[in-house]
Amino acid sequence: MATTYTTLLKLAKPTQGELDGSWGTVVNDNITTMIEEAIAGRSVINTWSTNSHTLTTADGTTAESRAAMLSLTDTGDQLGTNAATVICPALSKIYIVKNAVGQAATLKTASGTGVAIPNGTTSILFCDGTNVEEAINNFTGSLTTAAIAASGAITSTGDITAAGTLLATGDTAAGDDAAIGYTSAEGLILTGQGSTNDVTIKNDADADVITIATGGTSVDIVGDVTAATVNADGDTSAGDNAAMGYTAAEGLILTGQGSTNDVTIKNDADADVLEIPTGTTNVAVVGNITTGGDLVATESTSVALAIALG
Repeated sequence: MATTYTTLLKLAKPTQGELDGSWGTVVNDNITTMIEEAIAGRSVINTWSTNSHTLTTADGTTAESRAAMLSLTDTGDQLGTNAATVICPALSKIYIVKNAVGQAATLKTASGTGVAIPNGTTSILFCDGTNVEEAINNFTGSLTTAAIAASGAITSTGDITAAGTLLATGDTAAGDDAAIGYTSAEGLILTGQGSTNDVTIKNDADADVITIATGGTSVDIVGDVTAATVNADGDTSAGDNAAMGYTAAEGLILTGQGSTNDVTIKNDADADVLEIPTGTTNVAVVGNITTGGDLVATESTSVALAIALG
């Protein structure tokens, strides 16, 4: 009976009494070439010619599909132009895949599904004999990013779901596109940058609720503001359309500008009660004036007031 080979790693299994005088060489090759290859070996796969490559397999000798790590590269004119596909045997096997082809690269079986590895990243995948799947998609303990990459960063192409809380422990930076941070002084920090807004908070209908315009310090609230009290702590200015302010000397300040009135106070029927016409210091009271005390006028208004009161 001739030598046979294992299904997964294709190691030689000499028949009892076979290969007299050379049996040790076969065993040594199994150990030093193929077993080491499966545990610590690396195959460099160049996909440049067709953006597709089928891993080699072989009985009892070196083969690409046996290596623990696949290093994908593209040294030709296809670099970065099309996604690459690497075909592995439909056999149970774990692969560490490093992608440097310039685009996404998919590891799959010939007739099964696979996993796309983003360019510039490394993935741990496994073939279950039919399809290629992610080998790690759940952490039951804590995950420390510094142990994963020198930069201490994790890049995810999908959603991140946590059963517990997401705790930020560092400050954000001015150049962050979208970052959550924390400092003991500032607490929770949201930092972003966009062409229209730096921060946008939306509801579940994908409608804007709160926005901070790019490079600005103003907060735009799309709907109503409900609060126990609203305490203004700064003065208004002449150009304000509709502002509420405060100073220690003036107290509450209402400043506005409109084509008819600068300030209009209405009742719950949307009817005008008090008006300050645009650009004037006059006050128009639409209804009656009722006072529990004296109505005091200055000398300059006494005649007009007397006529008005009859």
